[in-house]
Amino acid sequence: MPEIATVEKVRQATRAFRLMNLLVGVAALCWIVVAVTAGSRQADTVDRIEQISRGTGRIEQPSFASNVMSTMGVAGVIVTPLLLALGAYRLARSIDSASPLLWAVLSALGCVGVLVVVLLSNQASKWFSKQGLKVGLLGPTRASLVAFEKAGVQTKT
Repeated sequence: MPEIATVEKVRQATRAFRLMNLLVGVAALCWIVVAVTAGSRQADTVDRIEQISRGTGRIEQPSFASNVMSTMGVAGVIVTPLLLALGAYRLARSIDSASPLLWAVLSALGCVGVLVVVLLSNQASKWFSKQGLKVGLLGPTRASLVAFEKAGVQTKT
């Protein structure tokens, strides 16, 4: 029979699991913003070059909103993998996975990181199931967490 984790350990794992899932969504959103703003800038540049070559256009700077969106997207693309690595480390450590540091480093590596996050999430879901918790998209369900807390396993494993 698997060892049952403490309530606090399950709470830590749940927070880390939810943080990782949230950051995957944020990273995807940042990449979309970067792609859209880069695509619109490229299209604008081509249009401007054509207008200038015909003598009908003038050189204009990109709009303030475009600059802000682009900057936020790039900042998100840089910062999100670092936060994802932190979440992966915390999750791997809380479910007693082998080498949490390796999980963290690999999760920050772009496309490889997505695969690593999926593997770690799968491992965490199995760990939650072994604790008797029902697992949904964002980790253990609220009802199963409440039941686990009522059982109140306080011994340290």
